[in-house]
Amino acid sequence: MPAGPNPVTVGFWNFDDGTQMRAVELPDIGLDGFPTATFTADSRYFFCTAGAGGRRIFLIDVKTAKIRSSWTASASVRGLFPLTSGEIAAVGVEPKAVLIYKMPAP
Repeated sequence: MPAGPNPVTVGFWNFDDGTQMRAVELPDIGLDGFPTATFTADSRYFFCTAGAGGRRIFLIDVKTAKIRSSWTASASVRGLFPLTSGEIAAVGVEPKAVLIYKMPAP
């Protein structure tokens, strides 16, 4: 996925010395608000939201800093939480409903 003129950059940093280890650019899809993000329980993958209303969810391989896949949720995603089963729970919000999704990590 090529990044647009205003991409969102996800950086992975070494907090011991403050250096950036790797980064990945998400496509410019009209980021609306702050992204929501979490690592899987084993820290191998990183999920984050971007896009209008926070509906686009990206799965990033931490070791390679590559986007593995992405989804478009039916509701604005307001929270991502790792589950011990290796899945991610996503909490979506609509005008009159709260939705909870479970997404498998590779």
